[in-house]
Amino acid sequence: APISSDDMSCNRKEECSKAQEINGFLYAYGYKSAWSEMADIKCISGGVEIKGDSACREIGLLDVDFNIYISSSLGLYKGRIHADSEILGYGAGSIGNGNITTSNSVKCSGAMSCSNAIITLESSGSGSLTQYIFGYGSMSLSYSIINSNGVDIEISFYGAFSGYYSHINCELGSRCEINCFGYGCYGLTTSESGGSSIVMNYYGDLILDLKGIKCDDYQVNLLSILDNESDLCDMYWKSRTRDVSNKLSDNIIKRYNGNVCCRGSQSCKSESSTIYTILMGNNENNFDCGNLLCNGYESCKNTQLDNNDIEYGNIYCNGFYSCSSSLIYSNYNGNVHCSATYSCFNSEILDGKNVYCSGEKGCNSAIINNTENIYITGNEAGQNTIINSNGVGIMKIYILSQASDDVDKSMIINCKEGDECIIYCLVNLACKNVKINQFECFNVYIDCNYNDGDYYCPKISYKSISGNHDCPS
Repeated sequence: APISSDDMSCNRKEECSKAQEINGFLYAYGYKSAWSEMADIKCISGGVEIKGDSACREIGLLDVDFNIYISSSLGLYKGRIHADSEILGYGAGSIGNGNITTSNSVKCSGAMSCSNAIITLESSGSGSLTQYIFGYGSMSLSYSIINSNGVDIEISFYGAFSGYYSHINCELGSRCEINCFGYGCYGLTTSESGGSSIVMNYYGDLILDLKGIKCDDYQVNLLSILDNESDLCDMYWKSRTRDVSNKLSDNIIKRYNGNVCCRGSQSCKSESSTIYTILMGNNENNFDCGNLLCNGYESCKNTQLDNNDIEYGNIYCNGFYSCSSSLIYSNYNGNVHCSATYSCFNSEILDGKNVYCSGEKGCNSAIINNTENIYITGNEAGQNTIINSNGVGIMKIYILSQASDDVDKSMIINCKEGDECIIYCLVNLACKNVKINQFECFNVYIDCNYNDGDYYCPKISYKSISGNHDCPS
């Protein structure tokens, strides 16, 4: 029988796995808390906050009358949801492979949030109100199926490839308005039946030559990568895990073999002015393996993250505000993934092979130094970001999502003398707020031409003793 209670807090690993009827709020902060395919949870007079990695995963049914906030990686992954209020997916892969029935809006802000999901609208009972679905993160809503079910809907694909091979079934007399920003509707398919109508709106021309970019294994398989890496944390005894909410017992978490996994809400986070260190490396028998997973809400915040030159070691910032206000050291073979909303916010990233700013507003207010390839794919990602080549040799920046309308939220690129900097503005308005400084007028190449038209190319200036000067167009 269901267990009635007031607000329910689930702070430990796999806590709250039984069926519940809750008269208040559900707080799922521990790793895999409230996780069970047998569990049915109904929140009668409250909403749900999911901040632990994989919390409410594979849940039999989550029935909620108030808002659902998913701030962790893989929150509500493969879950079944019925909601009468907003569903907000901030974490990477949140609600992935989920089955959603809702009479309100759905916002998918993390990279691959709502990917592979089935979303069915139902009437709110308040007349003919339009309901809204937003794909803000890169690859969010990709491979999803959206059924209008007789409800008028407006769906907006903002993040790069957010509608990639998704399908919109406009049926039973619905009016379905679809907004495509940049590469948002790349691969999208639609169908209409039963007197329904579809209106397509396109914002921003595309450069169909993606300059070698494709939906590679990182993008398409991010859900399985996150799932597999987290499984390795459980299977491999040399991995270090932090699965309880707000758990940090060491000033230095040191791991030479295996993953470091910060999966509880605010795990591996420093609350003081002291910067805690997570140090990885390959000092034992030159065994090269191990990734850092910051999957909980605000995990690895105000922390020094250092893979200590481990070959191919990656740093994943998958929770809402994860890796924010941190110092992130990679190496020239390692990747840094800022995949959640506001991940890597106000951080400094050094010496990466690739940096992916794929969550909505990912990498905002960050400083990125000495990195070979930088991908800006989340909606309004890279705002107030400073990128310094710092002797990397050749630095390439790919911008596939539109910039903010706020001209004060610019991206500044400083190309050092002796480096070559290549900036690909692959969507109209993508580089609207980009400012480029260099020491010479011949070491920066900007690709932003589309059909020989004005493609909002940023101006390039160079520095001299007398000040800054514009380079000739």
